[in-house]
Amino acid sequence: MNYRGTPYELHRNLSRAQSSIATQVRSEHNGLNSYLYRRKVPGVEAPSCQCGYRSQNVKHMIMACPRWAKGRGEILRKAENRSFKAMMNNPKDVARITQWILNEGKLEQFRLIGAIETVLKQRGEEKKLRQTRTLQWHV
Repeated sequence: MNYRGTPYELHRNLSRAQSSIATQVRSEHNGLNSYLYRRKVPGVEAPSCQCGYRSQNVKHMIMACPRWAKGRGEILRKAENRSFKAMMNNPKDVARITQWILNEGKLEQFRLIGAIETVLKQRGEEKKLRQTRTLQWHV
C-alpha cells in the first residue's frame, strides 16, 4: 500500500509508542498472523484471524474484525474519510488509531506501555505521563 505524506507530518504529535505502532501498522510489519505467517514464525500455523477471517492483517483488524470492535465506532465517526488508506494518511486519524491500539492492548508488544499510561493517568501523574509521550524530532 502506498502512503502519502512525510513521516514527520504523521508522527510529530505522537508518543513514542504511538509512533512505533504507526510504523508497524503502515508497513504491515507487526505482530499479526498474516505477517508472522509470511515470516515463518514458529507456532504460527496460518495467516488467519481468530474470528475466522482468512487473513489477520491491519486493515481487517482496524476496519472489520469483531474481536476489535470496542472503540472502532468512535474512530470511524471521527474520521474525516472512512477509507482505510485515507485514515492511514491523516495525522489525526493515525493518532486516534494508535491510541486506541494502546488503550485496548490490541498488539501484544505494546500492552505494557498501554498499562503504564493507564496507571499514570489514574494516579494523576501527568508529568510522568508526558515523559512517556515525549518524542523528539530533529529536523
